[in-house]
Amino acid sequence: MPEEVIGKFKAVDDETGDVHRVFVYQNFIEHKTKGGTQDVPGQKRFATSTGLSLNRIDRETFEIVQTGQRLRKL
Repeated sequence: MPEEVIGKFKAVDDETGDVHRVFVYQNFIEHKTKGGTQDVPGQKRFATSTGLSLNRIDRETFEIVQTGQRLRKL
């Protein structure tokens, strides 16, 4: 099954004041059993609305991979 958007939020760069819209994506894996198939949640990833990749530092802090900027969840 393809990746789905499962959430979104805003985050701010405290140094510049720039606000970014962040999307949370999740893969779903099709798990087959004798009784049928079931979609099992897989890995999540975070990206800005402009397509920049994010690494999660903690629950409230993210780093833009391409620039090193830190963002704080609002």
